[in-house]
Amino acid sequence: YSYQKWRLQGDIFGGRIDNSVKFILSDGTPMDTKLTVIIPRVIVEYQILNKSFGNPKAGEISSYLYAGGRLFNVNLFSVYPRQYEPVELNTTWIDPVAGISLFYSRKKLTLSSQGDMKVINPFSHPTWWFHFHARYRFYPHFSFALGWVIQDIHRVSEVLDRDFIYKAHLSGPMAGLTIHL
Repeated sequence: YSYQKWRLQGDIFGGRIDNSVKFILSDGTPMDTKLTVIIPRVIVEYQILNKSFGNPKAGEISSYLYAGGRLFNVNLFSVYPRQYEPVELNTTWIDPVAGISLFYSRKKLTLSSQGDMKVINPFSHPTWWFHFHARYRFYPHFSFALGWVIQDIHRVSEVLDRDFIYKAHLSGPMAGLTIHL
């Protein structure tokens, strides 16, 4: 949703990794796990740059500063070895974020990138997110996007009376449908 120099954006990232995350138990036994993540984000953006290149065919460039929040829901479930009781760890938290976005638009095509970092303890527990994508507007209120997402997550919390350190580097292709209001 956009109004004058302000924009409101919401998105969600999710995925599941089966049998590729491994832990070693204290007795040396490997434990295979399944990992599911769901990460919705809501941000408010303010436009700091809007530059047209004079020629309508050349397009325009714009940039926004933004702030918002990202909710993390992480579910870790052990599947092996069978002789042990299954372990299930669910953890949910919210990180406030601040970032910048850059857009180049020409007719129905937009190239964009966004990057942000959590604003509480950003350097002691760095969590950051970056993506870039190409978006094609095929209808006045809808566009389709293809791109790449890179995210580093670092979280220290207490689970079952012990410190649980969660560090993950996620990256991969993204596809999405954008609804423009």
